[in-house]
Amino acid sequence: MNVRLALVWAAVALATIAVACGSSDAEPTAEEAAYLADVEQAFDLFQVNLDEFRTLFGQAWPLPSLMFMALEEAGAGTALDGKVAALEAIEPPDRYKDGHALLVTGVSRSRDVDRRIGQSVADTDALAFVLGNVALGESFAKTLLSLPTPLCNASILFDDDGAAPICERPQPGDGEYGDDLFALMSDLQTEFQPRVTAFIPEFAFDLVGEVFAQFKPEVIQVLERSIASANEMEPPEEFQQDHQRLLQYLDVLMKEAEAVPTDIPRGERPAGPPPGADLEAPPPDIAAFCDARDAFSEEFSRLVAVHFGNGDVCNPEPPP
Repeated sequence: MNVRLALVWAAVALATIAVACGSSDAEPTAEEAAYLADVEQAFDLFQVNLDEFRTLFGQAWPLPSLMFMALEEAGAGTALDGKVAALEAIEPPDRYKDGHALLVTGVSRSRDVDRRIGQSVADTDALAFVLGNVALGESFAKTLLSLPTPLCNASILFDDDGAAPICERPQPGDGEYGDDLFALMSDLQTEFQPRVTAFIPEFAFDLVGEVFAQFKPEVIQVLERSIASANEMEPPEEFQQDHQRLLQYLDVLMKEAEAVPTDIPRGERPAGPPPGADLEAPPPDIAAFCDARDAFSEEFSRLVAVHFGNGDVCNPEPPP
């Protein structure tokens, strides 16, 4: 498990999440299309804030207090207020009434988390800032997974192609195995993923031991649950090999999580790679993710798209 500088505010893993309205492939009516466009516009309000936050995170800051001051001026703690208001003002058509209620509830929950992040910024509390961003990533993922596919795609951030993997839903013919896989992938995407892609500002790396100590038992717990769930499943014959690859992937994650040190004193940083290590090779968990993703059959890939669908980490863009 490695700390990656990934903006958890955009992250996109819960044992079972109720899908509000199903995925429904029916073409939207003019009223429904207009509604989905209104939702997209409401999320565009938050996109402006996120773009500014990403710019700030990419800059070098001589003092932590200066970055916290810039974050506060950019709207940390209040960035979601306008989005909640915009969503509450939208009147959904009948097909999306239940989903819209879930969306408003989920974004309101995320707003409360964002306000706690705002307080950590005001207090210049780097540890609370990191933990708050993980909680926000978890909240966003849970909200998206509760929505029907069209509404989920309208609510996604940092995704322009209109079909985000986290919005993939089980189909009627997928059976119990497909439903169980969806629950497992959802658990990984809300409980595991935000913790292992936590954004730790450069100046907060002195706290990395405390971050690891907080997240390690939580990550191990979700992996134990995931492995137990996967072992209890009965995959159809055509998915036997795919399921074994999934189990191998989860086993690598567990070994990596168990090896994470939690006794790093404050002010010290984790040890670097051993002498002679291939610095260009991906970490074992990333390698296992990409190997499994590449080996899965096409149909199985659809069933696990919620967690495995985004392969950007397997084909990273070269640094500028």
